[in-house]
Amino acid sequence: MSALDRVARIWITGIVFALGWPSGVVHAEAGRLGIIGDSMAQAINADDDCTARNLYECLDEKLLEPDARNSFAGGDPPWSLREVLGFDRVVDASRSGADWGDAPSQAQKVMARADVRAVFVLMGHNDVCQSLGQNLPPLAEVEARIDETLTHLTQELPTGGAVYIAGLIDIVQIRDLMKARDHHPVFESCQAVWDLDFTRVKDSAIAAVCEHFFGSGCSSRVPSFFLLQSYDALALLFRELGQGSVLGREGSCGNILNSASNPLDVAAARRYNMALNDLLQHKASEYRGREGVRVEFLAGLFAERIRAADVSTLDCFHPSRAGQRHIAEVLGLPILARSRAVRSLPTVLDMLLKDGNP
Repeated sequence: MSALDRVARIWITGIVFALGWPSGVVHAEAGRLGIIGDSMAQAINADDDCTARNLYECLDEKLLEPDARNSFAGGDPPWSLREVLGFDRVVDASRSGADWGDAPSQAQKVMARADVRAVFVLMGHNDVCQSLGQNLPPLAEVEARIDETLTHLTQELPTGGAVYIAGLIDIVQIRDLMKARDHHPVFESCQAVWDLDFTRVKDSAIAAVCEHFFGSGCSSRVPSFFLLQSYDALALLFRELGQGSVLGREGSCGNILNSASNPLDVAAARRYNMALNDLLQHKASEYRGREGVRVEFLAGLFAERIRAADVSTLDCFHPSRAGQRHIAEVLGLPILARSRAVRSLPTVLDMLLKDGNP
């Protein structure tokens, strides 16, 4: 994104939010928005605020839970893509841990509803992310699943329907930004979170859990026993919840996030991330207009600068609620620009938008 593009989008975003998102203008007809995707679309770990809560209870309640009402895709806020596209209902087939191998079945689930008029797709992060020692899936296999998904969607959507395919987030950028940060309520750094390194647990977290189990002032009563029990309780909680998540040596993104990952594997994963985005863009062009269905590629996420506040404090990986809104801004404004839904804004904004994505 050029400096001019960035300035233009800042101006446009500010004015659009000042005037209110022009929701309901892209797809005015009644119907539903279908959602195909992984944990990013599900808003896993987006509800991450434990500051005013019992720490152990908050972690036990919120870790690995979706925050659907605040999802950038199908959430309730006026900035969500559901609102921007003008739908009041969704069919959400997204699932944590899903990859492109799951997309055809998600497409079938979405299109089982006859009133779906548009489908949003954010899929592929779990193709880029692999456990330590696992190979990246061949792009030819992923391409076959993309073809299967888009064929079904374009055949089943009505004429005038739309498929919006988002490019993937730069996962290595998340790693580089967050790995050394003190961002988590339990671990001293995000790298310690991803490694599940229990030698780097904060004393404040152990004390908070100690009070949860043994009452106020527990650390002053035979501290070695009570604190050890609290430490064990935290370790058990994270080990149990780490199954099937990005955490630990067996975590689903160990090839990028775990400190034991070879730098060459990290670099290979980033190249694959970019290659998969290129493939998604190519496929959007290939299927555009097929069966009278508009297929658009939204490229903004990979190049977008991620902020620490965009990242969940629960796992240092998934988008927080602020990150969900940031994603919605990056993806929603190009949709509005292409549909010319902002024609009611001042002429200067139309001039800024007419030459391409902000």
